[in-house]
Amino acid sequence: MASPSPAPADSAGADATAPPPPPPRPPPDPLAERSLKQYSVVQLPTPEQIAQEDFMNNCGVRGVISVVMGGAMGAVMGIMFAGMDAPNMGAEAATIPLRQHFFTGLKVARERSVSYAKTFSYLGGLYATSECVVEKFRGKHDVVNSAAAGCFSGGFMAIKQGPLAMAGGCASFAAFSVLIDKVMEGM
Repeated sequence: MASPSPAPADSAGADATAPPPPPPRPPPDPLAERSLKQYSVVQLPTPEQIAQEDFMNNCGVRGVISVVMGGAMGAVMGIMFAGMDAPNMGAEAATIPLRQHFFTGLKVARERSVSYAKTFSYLGGLYATSECVVEKFRGKHDVVNSAAAGCFSGGFMAIKQGPLAMAGGCASFAAFSVLIDKVMEGM
């Protein structure tokens, strides 16, 4: 048997400086190629948070909070609108001292703020309670609840004026409630 002939000298030098061939790639792993979902840590509510949420989901609590907040808002609105009223400018207005004008303005502002506070608190409590009751009955939280609560509240506020005023109050307050819900939904 003959031994292989030696390679020429210039080809042996070229093989020595050439980089080694890359290692073979392992076969693809189907699980490694899938992107694994990353889950964030879920923070479970504490018993205090659960109790607070249950407390705030009570229709009576929602109604009381709305009565208080509506009263405060009505008082502020009453003072603001009383300040915008034009004073009675009669011939005797020029002879009345400034101090009396001031106290008359305070009296008007107090009367107006009490009136607005009563109306806003009544309306707020009625609306929030009726919306909560409708939501509990339907088991959904959507714009239909606002429309139903608005219709009930608007109709109930106009109960002394008769059925036509009740229908107008129902329609207008329901439309206003839906509009406000749509605007707040976009924010």
